[in-house]
Amino acid sequence: MLIGIYRKMVYDEDRESWKTKEMSIDIFNGFEGDALLAQAAIFFVAGRETSIATMTCALFELAKQPEMQKRVREETHKTIQDANDVTYEAVHNMKYLHQVINETLLYPPVPIIDRFPLSDDIFPGTKITDKKDIPVYVVLFGIQTDLRYYLDPMHFDPERFSDERKNHIVPCTFLPFGEGPYKLVNWTRSHKRILTMILRDYEVALHPSWKNPIDPRNVFISPPAGFLLNFKKI
Repeated sequence: MLIGIYRKMVYDEDRESWKTKEMSIDIFNGFEGDALLAQAAIFFVAGRETSIATMTCALFELAKQPEMQKRVREETHKTIQDANDVTYEAVHNMKYLHQVINETLLYPPVPIIDRFPLSDDIFPGTKITDKKDIPVYVVLFGIQTDLRYYLDPMHFDPERFSDERKNHIVPCTFLPFGEGPYKLVNWTRSHKRILTMILRDYEVALHPSWKNPIDPRNVFISPPAGFLLNFKKI
């Protein structure tokens, strides 16, 4: 039910936000001074924390599963010969790496997002009313670990996002960075580049002190203090 509500809000938001280019330009021009500084700061802070969480969880999972790590490395060596070859086109064509990152993002970096309905509405088949401008909170971690949408969601399985299986994913059940016109653009590009540069030259293994990297007390899904991995130069 929550997914249906969210999907409708995304559609309404998309329809309203892209009516005219002038509207977008007017909104952008409205930022100045402290408001503009605040927007720049949130881009930096949010991007840093979510990227750290995603990279840590990806390396943790690949350290636990050496065969998957080997497959990513082989794909990397096949595509990239040296650091100068780490281009957008090269990274974009690394399908298995993309699958690994998507599977990692079932640990959504931000566990909850909110959206504001543009008008009052009643969700079909229920008596639930979405009030205009009253936020609806969407629990991403709950959706992305729901057995109705993902078989064995806590098992790390990059094949879930393979060409053969990804079309079975229900729309609006994979939302690591939201959905709609304000979804983070090219959100896996930096993750791919970082993982490529690490795994091309290093073998990653679990440190003897390892434990589950997810700390549920943090605002962002992130590793606890002192989480360690071993890196061996290849």
